[in-house]
Amino acid sequence: MMDKQDILRKLIVLDFDILANHKAVTEIVAQLEEDQESEPTPLPETPS
Repeated sequence: MMDKQDILRKLIVLDFDILANHKAVTEIVAQLEEDQESEPTPLPETPS
């Protein structure tokens, strides 16, 4: 049987994992949204 300290330690580690994953997902989503926004508008062609 686990004591409270062990359980708390495991919960804290889990929490940090979730936060890290959430941060990574947020960054990926932001990157995807940026890509989508920049895609439809074609770059203005520079006359040579």
